[in-house]
Amino acid sequence: MAQVRTTGRGKHLRPRSSRKVGFALGLLIAVVGGLFVSFASSAGAATEATVPAITDYATYPQAGLIPQGCNHDGAGVLVGVSYTITHEGVDRTSTNLSAEQLFIGDTVKMSWTDYAPGCEGIGVSLAVKSTDHNIFVLSDNQALVSYQYCSGSDCGGNGQGFGNLTIQVPSKQDACNFQFDAVIGPPLGVVGPNGSYYSAASRSQAGKPNPTGPNMLIGFSNGGKGECVAPTVANATQACNTDSGPSVDVEITNLDTNDIATVDVLKNGTVVNSGVQIPVGQSVHSFVPFDVSETGTVSVVWTDSAGPVVPPKEIYSHEFTFDCIHPGATITHSCDEGVHIHFTNTGESPLDMTVTKGGNVIDTVPVPGNGSADRTYAMAEDETATYRVTGGGFDSGDTTFTHDCVQPSTTTSTTVPDTVQGNEIVRGTTLPRTGSSSTLPMSTLAGVLLMTGGVLLALVNRPMPATATTTSRRSRGR
Repeated sequence: MAQVRTTGRGKHLRPRSSRKVGFALGLLIAVVGGLFVSFASSAGAATEATVPAITDYATYPQAGLIPQGCNHDGAGVLVGVSYTITHEGVDRTSTNLSAEQLFIGDTVKMSWTDYAPGCEGIGVSLAVKSTDHNIFVLSDNQALVSYQYCSGSDCGGNGQGFGNLTIQVPSKQDACNFQFDAVIGPPLGVVGPNGSYYSAASRSQAGKPNPTGPNMLIGFSNGGKGECVAPTVANATQACNTDSGPSVDVEITNLDTNDIATVDVLKNGTVVNSGVQIPVGQSVHSFVPFDVSETGTVSVVWTDSAGPVVPPKEIYSHEFTFDCIHPGATITHSCDEGVHIHFTNTGESPLDMTVTKGGNVIDTVPVPGNGSADRTYAMAEDETATYRVTGGGFDSGDTTFTHDCVQPSTTTSTTVPDTVQGNEIVRGTTLPRTGSSSTLPMSTLAGVLLMTGGVLLALVNRPMPATATTTSRRSRGR
């Protein structure tokens, strides 16, 4: 038999190793117990599931939205569906959502008592979308505004019913016209031509993928103001000649019969005309300025209609290219004028063209649309200068002229023939001749006259024959 040692006080002493083992075992049991408490407290609590809207329209409805073993679709996947509608503080309950008229500010709560066999835990959404009409129109693109979604235990149960998905009809700024949808799975981001459709019939009619796939629509209701529609751009034309220069004339029409529409007009994403108001049933023109050779995008954004449009909605966008000028210039030189420049512009808009001489600006010439202009610039004798014309994207390049228009003087000579004066011969001389060849006839005439005068002088000075002998003979004959 084992002996137990005691102290003088009568207490038993246990080995230290035994105490350590006991402490560790107790700590482990406490931790495990705490974990069980944590799991037990969370098992009955529904957590809110957040899932994104469906944007893969090519494969909608995707496999798995209706679980295998669920041989139902549409409203058949749920049992005991009901909708509680709160309008101005008064509740009413309906089992047919499409038979109910909803209004802005109404709250709708969707509930059901159970699932069809095999469809337990299926995902369900209650969604509201913005539409162009207060009835379903196949060609409308319905944009998702808000939604609530649950699946599995998140939808409740435990004898308390399922669902309790609650959503409110948005303001007309968010959804002037709307459609409420209760659907299987997460909602579509867009219902319409740019997205897909919940019902197989609509997918088939619109030519969308999976036309024979399951019907995902549990219930729906349309509502809204009806006539509350976005303004439209009736026309947008570009013009080179307006009071403010080249511009795009945007004509905006308000089709709403009740509220003034307000828009912003933008160019390349920057607002150029802010807060343009269009009265009920009327049109307003907004002008967007452009340069004569500019390309830019004009857009119109709807910002207000009896309240802010959130987010603002783009209702128009188009790219414009302006080609309003076709400049040209011809540079010529002559001794009579100097430098002459003929400017042309076959475009619609006027422009200014710049003339430089030796790289320095000497003139700015306005050239009208579909017109021309002329300028003359004098040059000094023997001057060399370089001219250039630019403007509106045109560049003539350098053109150099030398103004050499006065010819230098030339020297010629005229030879005078020898003449006889008395018994002497007068030698001809070479006379200097100046001037141009136009003096040649006069010089020739002068030479002929000099020659004639010399001959006459020679005849006058010739000795006469002796006549005395003849006189003597006559005397002797007497």
